[in-house]
Amino acid sequence: LKVLEGHSKMVRAVAFFPYGRRLLSASNDETMIIWDVESGEVEKKVAGHTDSVNSIAIA
Repeated sequence: LKVLEGHSKMVRAVAFFPYGRRLLSASNDETMIIWDVESGEVEKKVAGHTDSVNSIAIA
């Protein structure tokens, strides 16, 4: 079990990438973060939304 720290406000949604190696989270802080599940490290932080990100999907 890991605690992933990177958002400054409540997380609204999470989704695993295929094969479960990465996780995408979306937050009220107007960002999305791609996480490396094994290490718990941030791979990429996507900013630029003008409001909360409430839902996500990975195809």
